[in-house]
Amino acid sequence: MSNLTESGIPSVGGIPWGSHFCQFYETGTDLAEMLVPFFKAGLDQGEQCLWITSDPLRAADAEDALRAAVPDLDRRRKAGQIEIMDHEEWYLRQGALSADAVLDAWVGREQAALAEGYGGLRLTGNTFWLDRSNWTAFADYEAAVTGRFASRRILALCSYCLGRCDGLGVLDVVKNHQFAVARRQGAWEVVEKSALAAAKQELVRANQDLERRVEERTAELAQALRRKETLLREVHHRVRNNLQLMSSLLHLEESRYRGPARPDLRGLRQRVRIMAAAQNLAYASRDRDSVDLGTFLEQVVDDLACEAEVTAEPLRLSQDEAVPLALLLAELLLHSRGTRDPARRLRIRAAAGAGGVSVVLEGLGTADLPAEEEVAGQVAANLARQLGTEMQVQAGPDGAVAIAIAFAPAVPEPAF
Repeated sequence: MSNLTESGIPSVGGIPWGSHFCQFYETGTDLAEMLVPFFKAGLDQGEQCLWITSDPLRAADAEDALRAAVPDLDRRRKAGQIEIMDHEEWYLRQGALSADAVLDAWVGREQAALAEGYGGLRLTGNTFWLDRSNWTAFADYEAAVTGRFASRRILALCSYCLGRCDGLGVLDVVKNHQFAVARRQGAWEVVEKSALAAAKQELVRANQDLERRVEERTAELAQALRRKETLLREVHHRVRNNLQLMSSLLHLEESRYRGPARPDLRGLRQRVRIMAAAQNLAYASRDRDSVDLGTFLEQVVDDLACEAEVTAEPLRLSQDEAVPLALLLAELLLHSRGTRDPARRLRIRAAAGAGGVSVVLEGLGTADLPAEEEVAGQVAANLARQLGTEMQVQAGPDGAVAIAIAFAPAVPEPAF
């Protein structure tokens, strides 16, 4: 009895029994083009055939495709020479893949075929149904197939969809088969393991080159980040030192001066301290460009020596927003320092709303507000415009007012 059998595939030709090879396909048409002549040759040579299907060519479609090449297919099926079934009935009939059970089933079919007088068993299985969860188990199964079939009259062709295999997956598949068949420039060609070994070496070299370039780029970015951190630190120290120097000079002038402008000097010094607080809080934050609004407002109240209750939701503002907001509140509080009724409790509430951030100052009276023509009123209006908003004043029946400032922040992320 000859140890060779015709594969039916022109690019493969005659091959020894015990061969275990694979096909890479892209469409159902590719599958039919390869497998129909494969099984026709087996049927013509008196072999028993077993076709295990999956998408994109299920059992009914495979049967129709084979019938066009084998007109007496129904007779051969009734005689038991060929069986076509979907993968659930073969690989997963126990609920999950069992390598030993599937291997034993193949060998059992071969022994039965030989006992019935067939020349051997010709089989194929389409692996389209595989996913990441069972890929490793199936690869281990495939690794065991070659050794198990080596001395048997079994010819096994496994089909793999290229669209479901990455580069390393293709290498895994070829490693577990004696050779592969793939379409190249419209024709089916045999890909020997030596070619795949060369491809694997090239892939390893490409990965090593990529890793080297990633390491070089990472080192460049790390160096750039260190330079940026150094520059930020230097800028922060210079700004902080300049603000501290300005505050010290104003404090010195305030201590020397006893005239009517002394409160104005004190207020100017407090405004400088507010800007310094924003700088320090931003530098200490994780993104170096925003401040936690609640913490900042409490700092403002402390610097102004006001007894005010601050409640704020977790909000972050950029320095470009936090500073004018704090200066606006400071302008209102400083202006009201000589007129505000001490019985009124100051409250500052900050919360996120549908349109952005809402800050409400409560506890002032109508007489405490600066007029539009006053310097304080003009400064407050300009600061509100810098935030892209206007102050909304709501007066209560007892003369108390609530001043609302609502604006859309550029950094509306929560502070965690």
